[in-house]
Amino acid sequence: MTDAPKLRDSWYRLDARPGVDLDQPGIIEWRVEGHGIEIGKATRISDRIDDAAGNLRDMVAGNDYHIEGSDFRAVHYALLAAYQQQTPTTLAVLETCARDVLTTRRRYWLERRRAEERAGGPKVLNTR
Repeated sequence: MTDAPKLRDSWYRLDARPGVDLDQPGIIEWRVEGHGIEIGKATRISDRIDDAAGNLRDMVAGNDYHIEGSDFRAVHYALLAAYQQQTPTTLAVLETCARDVLTTRRRYWLERRRAEERAGGPKVLNTR
């Protein structure tokens, strides 16, 4: 495994309402210009940001995915391409919510974004 490099400070822009607590559970959306969007759920939003940065550092270094037998997801490849091409990338905090409704809220946002995609909106990168 190669040491992962430090990422540029400006590799993504955070879009969150003022005062949002990133240590709370919630629904996030990666918006990668020219590639699409992915909806994710997080029991702690800041952990998901750290995970994405770690995956991106590993990809830049040429390391394999940290789960043996698995590969990086489509959003990881989109983030890598955007990072390398310095394409705008945004992490939007769509909402904070209780942990027990994370799956339901993620499903809501996925359905909403897939409807937007069918109407000509950005591609949804989620496979499940």
